Amino acid sequence: MKMMKLHFSKLHAAWILPAAAMLAACQDEVSPIGGSLSPGEVSIAIDTLKLDLEASSLYFDRFDSRAATNLVGRISTPQYGELECSYVARLLPSASLGLPDSIPLQQIDSMKMVVSVPRGSFAGDSVAPQQLKVFRLTRQLPSDIDNAFDPAGYYDPSSPLCSKNYTLSELAATDANYLSSSMINLRMPLSREFLESVVNEYRNHPETFAWPSSFAQWFPGIYVEHSFGRGAVANVTRTSTTLYYHYAVTETVVNDDGEVSQQIAQKVDSVTNFMTSPAVLSANRVRYNPAPSLSLLAQSAPVVTSPGGYIASINIPVEQILEKYRKDANALSVISDLIFSIPAEKIESDVELSLPPYLLMVRKDKMEEFFDNNSVPDGQTSFWATLDSSTNTYKFSSMRSYIMGMTSLEQIPDSERDFLLIPVLIGQEDVKDAYGNVTGYRVVSCTPYMAAPTMARLLPDQASFIFTFSQQVLQ
Repeated sequence: MKMMKLHFSKLHAAWILPAAAMLAACQDEVSPIGGSLSPGEVSIAIDTLKLDLEASSLYFDRFDSRAATNLVGRISTPQYGELECSYVARLLPSASLGLPDSIPLQQIDSMKMVVSVPRGSFAGDSVAPQQLKVFRLTRQLPSDIDNAFDPAGYYDPSSPLCSKNYTLSELAATDANYLSSSMINLRMPLSREFLESVVNEYRNHPETFAWPSSFAQWFPGIYVEHSFGRGAVANVTRTSTTLYYHYAVTETVVNDDGEVSQQIAQKVDSVTNFMTSPAVLSANRVRYNPAPSLSLLAQSAPVVTSPGGYIASINIPVEQILEKYRKDANALSVISDLIFSIPAEKIESDVELSLPPYLLMVRKDKMEEFFDNNSVPDGQTSFWATLDSSTNTYKFSSMRSYIMGMTSLEQIPDSERDFLLIPVLIGQEDVKDAYGNVTGYRVVSCTPYMAAPTMARLLPDQASFIFTFSQQVLQ
């Protein structure tokens, strides 16, 4: 490790509480309580430490690809590389069919598979022609699935449930209501045979749909394959099936002469039967080959990409941080906080790729355990940061517990300072008080970032540690 280079700005705030002033203010109510306390000066030191930070790139070709959203498509650029994505998923059934028993099979018109993409949620060329195919799985998905999962043997490639040719711009859609929708819904007709098998199973064996596990025994899931095109990758937030049916209703009609009559009208309705959900298994099949130029850059600078690919390795200079504390500390010194900030910059590409919105910083020896256990950052061995888009900086705060744990160690083991920086998706929920007012938020999930391809170069030479501690000097 290189020797520390300290450049810091220092801010001191001090409060002096003279005993005489206290007595003058309280001479009518003299009390012995607190008489044993020694007056003195309390100062708060806020030091911005610019340290030589060891950082490098690591490449991972296997990673946990389970996610609440899915990617489908393919892109290829000379700066990012080639990415091809498909996905497998179990489906969550509705507890009931939502179809009146009085509706016979012949009045059920059709059933469609719907792949939903938020408008604009893609990378690449929106007018590039694409094709996807959806297959019914024939075997149960393994629980230890990852990005390299090979679906061969889990489906019949000669018998797709449905397929779709599409572009993500949906140029053919001119209806104003459609264009104002926040979703692009790729609708694919399912066969009459499949429709009838679903309805018959619902009506004859409702217990099949009572639990996700029992439904998975009857319908193990789907494999959505990118089968054509290389111009775009889309973020799929939901895959579902919708059943359409018609029925007759009697309506009362009053004509211009005031005569009342009855007539039969045909109504059309629909119901969603099952869909992807965070409650059931969903995983991306990701094949990513970094561009030679990106691989060359990663040899000399820390680079992060998604989905999968490069992550950054850093070595936190704990001794140099503690040196400042121990130099000025005394028995009454208290550590208040440690914040680590690291800037990033975009890597130019033919396809506009954003910086990852979040980074996880996790101890290197804890990474697999973290994702295997669906953990969230604990403030001791793992931390997270949101990208500040105004400065392109990631700020990892609340590292107080971590640095306090280091103060009692005579020697800092490598495992305590070796960390990885990984693009992730952070899930949060509001924290409310007894009156329903939102008082904050908490992190409820932290998963590898699968929402879009991203890449960034981190700038360790511009990183900083903001170290805050207070101390009291007795008089």
